[in-house]
Amino acid sequence: MKTFQDKPAQLAIDCSSLTYAAFYTMGDLSYRQQKTGVIFGFLMRVLSLAKKFKTNDIVFCWDSNPSKSKRKEIYRHYKERRHDRDEEELRLLKLYHDQVALLRKEILPTIGLNNNFYRSGYEADDLIAAFVLANRMRKHIFMISSDFDLLGCIGEACSYYDVRKKKLFDKRWFERKHCGLDPSWWWEAKSISGCNSDGVKGIVGVADPAKTKATPPPVFKYLVGEMPDGKIKDKIESLKGRMIRRRNLKLVKLPFGGEKGWGEHIKYKEDTVTRRGLIKVFNKYRFLYFLKEDRLREWERMFVK
Repeated sequence: MKTFQDKPAQLAIDCSSLTYAAFYTMGDLSYRQQKTGVIFGFLMRVLSLAKKFKTNDIVFCWDSNPSKSKRKEIYRHYKERRHDRDEEELRLLKLYHDQVALLRKEILPTIGLNNNFYRSGYEADDLIAAFVLANRMRKHIFMISSDFDLLGCIGEACSYYDVRKKKLFDKRWFERKHCGLDPSWWWEAKSISGCNSDGVKGIVGVADPAKTKATPPPVFKYLVGEMPDGKIKDKIESLKGRMIRRRNLKLVKLPFGGEKGWGEHIKYKEDTVTRRGLIKVFNKYRFLYFLKEDRLREWERMFVK
């Protein structure tokens, strides 16, 4: 029986995880008074991931503007900002978003990396989940992110790689840590606990399974009928608790709105990477590191077909 290590690999990247990391580590890099650190850091990580997983088959999934989130239509506090940003923070954020837009609309297409998925009102997680559902039998998909919302997508043909922790999570790991339950139960657990990072309030007293170090997380003990009687269990099973769960499941389950209607947004295309396209981008932004012959050959070996 083949394991995922034996199958051809495909990467589904949550681009925000890479762009934010680049913003905080290389944000000062610029050329001719144009900030380029997010672009350079992103491309550097893409090359590194391609080499690590030995594949050039990559789809890039992008967040849309959070202010237009479909989730806000049913829960106005979703990803609500906790403080007003000052002028400097707003200026830096604009520079960040300008570079993200360049990556999605110009740079990756110029290189010939053609699978850039975006849908207004939705998040990269939704696009990754939809792609996994539509393509999981073709190759083994590695979801590349730092957002644990995607754990519910793990399966026999799909694993999760946390770029921040540099750690791989597969179906066996999930079942071992979560009372033997299938990864799809992750969203049911999150509907009870809520999601701290997204501002989704859960049932008071139930720890977010993405944050707790307990094994198994207490909420999974409830799901398998092993939570002792008491106040927490009563809260979960109360009328208010059931209403919270029903609302939250719509917010946390991926893709948002269910599986239908995603076909036109995740159409897979063959990449057309060329040496000329690579050099054009690297020259335009003066990425001399990539223009060194040995580095350029690395890009060619990995991506030029």
